[in-house]
Amino acid sequence: GLNYLTMNIGERIKLSRSRLKMTQQQLGDRIGANKASISQWENGVYTPDAKNLSALAKALSVSVFWLMDGKGDPTGQNLEIAPPDISVR
Repeated sequence: GLNYLTMNIGERIKLSRSRLKMTQQQLGDRIGANKASISQWENGVYTPDAKNLSALAKALSVSVFWLMDGKGDPTGQNLEIAPPDISVR
């Protein structure tokens, strides 16, 4: 299995995004950020702020806590996660 604890926030964002087969552009569109921001977060140039972290967690169906520290299950069976969006757009 993957060791989430040795990853940084960016790597966890990237991993979650690739699991959903989402491009940086698609993720950016979902959270109202540009593709460059997503790329910079994933590459560790910048760290997303609280507002963006929350939006990223929702868009990626993972918990904010897991994105921040990698502990536990990505979906972080806790109240910080929004249910995955199953509505068809």
